Amino acid sequence: MPIRALHIQNAFVLLVFVVGIAVSAVVATFYQKNWHTAIVQAFEDAATERVDTIYQYLKYNEMVLRSVNALYRSSQKVSREEFATYTSELLVNTPFLRAVEWIPRVKDADRAVIEKEAAQALPGFSFKERDEKGALVPAKRRDVYYPILYAEPVEDSRAIIGKDLALDPVRFAALQAARKTGQMRISGIVPIWQASSDAGAKGALFVMPVYKTRKKQGEVEGFVASVISLYDLVENAIKPLRKAGVNLLIHDVSEKKPDQSLLYVRSTRLKDIPHEEIIADFITGTKLLHKTQFDVAGRTWEITIIPARGFFSTSPGSAFYGILGGGILCTTLLTAFLLMLTTRADVIQQQVTEKTLTLQQLTEKLS
Repeated sequence: MPIRALHIQNAFVLLVFVVGIAVSAVVATFYQKNWHTAIVQAFEDAATERVDTIYQYLKYNEMVLRSVNALYRSSQKVSREEFATYTSELLVNTPFLRAVEWIPRVKDADRAVIEKEAAQALPGFSFKERDEKGALVPAKRRDVYYPILYAEPVEDSRAIIGKDLALDPVRFAALQAARKTGQMRISGIVPIWQASSDAGAKGALFVMPVYKTRKKQGEVEGFVASVISLYDLVENAIKPLRKAGVNLLIHDVSEKKPDQSLLYVRSTRLKDIPHEEIIADFITGTKLLHKTQFDVAGRTWEITIIPARGFFSTSPGSAFYGILGGGILCTTLLTAFLLMLTTRADVIQQQVTEKTLTLQQLTEKLS
């Protein structure tokens, strides 16, 4: 075969090899990019629906308080029965709302009258405080009290009705903040007192001031309040959602004490993960991260969603290397096949040339 033709054949084979490798790389990269995009989108979808649902539950809690506040603003006096009837409808199918309460501001001169009136519905009622041993005992005399006068569901809260929040630093700080601002405010994390709560259950108290006049000024008549359980808030929010390999953390970024800023940790429902591992991943950082901050009654909560270990990996998977390796293998086999064909064609051409030459020599001898 002429040298020029041989060079053309070799160049063609080389071109096929180069193009095959390039196409394999492009296809593998395209797959990897689409796969990465799909992973990120799936993670963001899972994170967003969790954050949105928790936020909607908190907004419903706000609506409950505003509704009860409106009841007080539109009435001269709200009886215990009216409070129970009104709030019972608001508490339907809201297990994260452990209680709705009425906390009046009571001067010492009015204490006896209010205790006597409340005792008609709750025999033995009195304003209470905790003694040195932690037991509830009748409250000592002081100028002003902030007792839990109404609480629904009443059976779940009966033991703490009458408790004076003036002696509870965390809850009282929320009352004071609400009084000063005229807005809904939330306490720091506190133990949940309701009887149905597990031992050690944590939650928060939301409070909203009620004024003796319709204007937000002057003397506060009292506070409407709600108690939420962080466990029930998160569990009921994620229960209807599809399971995903994500962990959830809630921080109060407005908390001045760093060791108290972490409010709640929840692992994925697909795998039981120790809280220590989740916190460690949060601290060290993950490739995928979803953070959302929003105002919760004057405090800033931050919900962080991170992937659980072994889920939502953005590293090249086996499929990427399979596509790339498969493409390279096919290209190599095709190149080898073309080389074999060109080599065989050269051999055949050489054989034909030799046979033709031999035939010509025999023809010359015979002539």
